[in-house]
Amino acid sequence: MRRRGRGLDLDEVAKPMGVYVKIVVAIVLAALVCLLVPGGVPGLGVDAVPALETLLELLGGIYSVLTAFVIFVVWEQFNALQKLTVREGSLATELPRLAALTGSGGDAARRRIGAATRAYLTAAAAEWDELATLSESRVAVAALDALDARVAELAVAPEHGATAIARLSDALAALRECRVSRVSAAKHRMPATLNHLLALLSLLLLAGVFALPAGAQTQLGHVAFVALAAVLTMIRAVIWDIDHPFVGVWRISKAPFEQAAGIPS
Repeated sequence: MRRRGRGLDLDEVAKPMGVYVKIVVAIVLAALVCLLVPGGVPGLGVDAVPALETLLELLGGIYSVLTAFVIFVVWEQFNALQKLTVREGSLATELPRLAALTGSGGDAARRRIGAATRAYLTAAAAEWDELATLSESRVAVAALDALDARVAELAVAPEHGATAIARLSDALAALRECRVSRVSAAKHRMPATLNHLLALLSLLLLAGVFALPAGAQTQLGHVAFVALAAVLTMIRAVIWDIDHPFVGVWRISKAPFEQAAGIPS
């Protein structure tokens, strides 16, 4: 159930706040490390700086390439999901219009197909929570089957034009195919091993920057360490957000379904 207060959707407000909380926690933890170990890593002298800098460059390069790759892939997947949602909503709006072209009784056919289409779109628009858990709504599946049955009833009526029936059936088949592709894409997630690798690289970069003798013992070095912790946390939050397109701050919009069904946003 969505929470509202003074015209605001509290669930929508809470999502970006959760990201900010993670960043604040990262900043606080990094600052605590600087306070507890103000002199840096004991026993690490200036002689170790060249080797440490080389290691940081290598880790930073690997992290940059992997991060760019992951963000590109999950963003492409996010856009593909949004396009499928828009296409599915567009196909659904065509069904009642095509039903009205089936010959005699066109208005009645349009009303029946329109009611079944709205029922499916309403169920599909309420399916976001199920998709977030890598499943799909049984209500939406049943509503689509009911819509299919309504179209099949028209197909066996002899008074309806064969061409109009064929176009209606093709549109419904395209809608069903679009739904299958959308639900399948919604179940894709970044591999856990890749996620763990990015987390490990983040921790190694933080540890390496903190271990630099020239930075760990100065105020500017502490500020750089805290800032790096905040940036790496934000990058992780962005990747997680795009990789979970039905629960994050940036979510797949259900507006195409709501508008096609006449549901107030």
